[in-house]
Amino acid sequence: MSSKPKLIKIRLKAGDKPGDVLQYLKNTKAKQVCLIIERDFLVVTESSFIQRLQGVLKIIKAEVWFVTQKQYFQSVLSQHKMRVQGYEPEQFADIETKTLSQIQGKVAAQKNAFEARPIEFKPKLQSTTTTKPQFSTRKIENIGHERSLRGIYFFIVLVLIGALGWLYFWVSPQANIVIKPRINTTEVTQNLVLGLPGAVWDVNDENLPKITGIEIQTEKVETQAFASTGRTYNVTNASGQVTLFNTTREPKYFLPSRLQSEDGVIVRMQNEVTVPPANADGPGSIAVQVVADEFDEEGNPVGQRGNLEAGTELFFPGLRSETRELYYGKANLGPLVGGSTLTRYFVQEEDSVLAQPLLAESLRIQAVDSLKTELDSRSEREQRDYVLIEQASVLQSELIDFQYDETQTGQDLQAFEVQGTLKLSGLVFDQSQVIDIMSQKLEESQDDRKKIVNIDASSIDYRILETEKFPEDKWIKLSVTITGVETLDFEANNQFAREWQQGIKKEIIGLSVDSARGLLLNHPEIEEIVKLEIKPFWLQQLPVIVDQIKLDIIY
Repeated sequence: MSSKPKLIKIRLKAGDKPGDVLQYLKNTKAKQVCLIIERDFLVVTESSFIQRLQGVLKIIKAEVWFVTQKQYFQSVLSQHKMRVQGYEPEQFADIETKTLSQIQGKVAAQKNAFEARPIEFKPKLQSTTTTKPQFSTRKIENIGHERSLRGIYFFIVLVLIGALGWLYFWVSPQANIVIKPRINTTEVTQNLVLGLPGAVWDVNDENLPKITGIEIQTEKVETQAFASTGRTYNVTNASGQVTLFNTTREPKYFLPSRLQSEDGVIVRMQNEVTVPPANADGPGSIAVQVVADEFDEEGNPVGQRGNLEAGTELFFPGLRSETRELYYGKANLGPLVGGSTLTRYFVQEEDSVLAQPLLAESLRIQAVDSLKTELDSRSEREQRDYVLIEQASVLQSELIDFQYDETQTGQDLQAFEVQGTLKLSGLVFDQSQVIDIMSQKLEESQDDRKKIVNIDASSIDYRILETEKFPEDKWIKLSVTITGVETLDFEANNQFAREWQQGIKKEIIGLSVDSARGLLLNHPEIEEIVKLEIKPFWLQQLPVIVDQIKLDIIY
């Protein structure tokens, strides 16, 4: 006797009866069952089937997986805590897929048998006796009044039938429901290849959508001025008096030392000095003469910056940080004055070399702006939407001419002039090609019950994936993301949409108005119940017949 399989994989399709599926699950001896649900097996979305299925799964010992590519099927099964996914589990990879009929076997129909019997013919005996003809002796009477009564009876019956039909129509419930669907956004991403005519495509990208662009060129010629880098300074040092403070109990002797302000200005004591110790009145103090240095520690001229304001605090940079609070200075006897800086600017030999890349970048930015302006005009003129790829590796620029007047070198000039010509070429494509590809991608990924209301062209986002092959092979790879607006489509002419609408009606049959409204609003596709009306008006529950419920939509 063969052992029962531990694993089994079954494909469910249209025509498989729900009862057969449930009966098989009850009787199966397999420990793990994988049910592959085809797109046309719509029974899986019916509430009655799911409730019975949940009951069976609670009593059987087998683990059951549901595998389906249909997003709506996955959503329904997930809401009811089923184990569902879009691909087969690994343990079922080598298991043969069977149908329900293959597992159960087919019952052969038997034909009705019959037994052939001979037909006996018996000759009819003829009588030799002659029969006389008999005639009716009933008196013919006038029956006109009977015909009138039959007409009256027929009319009365007809009126009664009409009245009963009208009464049934009046008392039988009718429900009219108008819903407003939820407007959702959906986003898709697609890789594609963009190239110039004659591009050499990569064989690895044969299955990607391809769009063809064009190459546009422009030239920018301009003369620009740049600041000279040569500097000479004529500096006059500021001077004045500052007060030194000693907060210790011992006198402090200083050689001619440096003091520094918070902004880096250095002043120097001109003589050695001894600062008296602190006493009961406060820190010891003494006034000293100081002169500002010509340059700060970074080599910049001090000059006018040495005119320190009265009250500026100073510290001894030569002391350790922990002793700077014990000994310090302050310009409390007035400001330091007399500092000035006269700067002479001149053009150095290397200034022309430094200006060349600066000019090229400036001209490149202007050339890109010119291309964009030209594309905007062309798009408006041709009723298209041209897009320029602004990636630096795709925008090819070259400074084809650079002119510098050598006589400017060494002159006392704050700025000098250079002139250049830059050639720029870029890759441009018509965005309508991309929108067509992305629209098809949105429709392919869309639920059969829904339709795309609008595609937001302004939401398109381009991400450059590969540009290394552009200089030689003339193509680049892009990743494009776009957002579409979708909603329910009650006019969708497909079985899945019709089954979904019928399923909604089945969920609310026989319910009260409030219960039906709440159940409908639980559907993520429904935004609002605009109208829920039952006729006749005195009824408080929806009809129990699906065809007596009318479902409409308003956008």
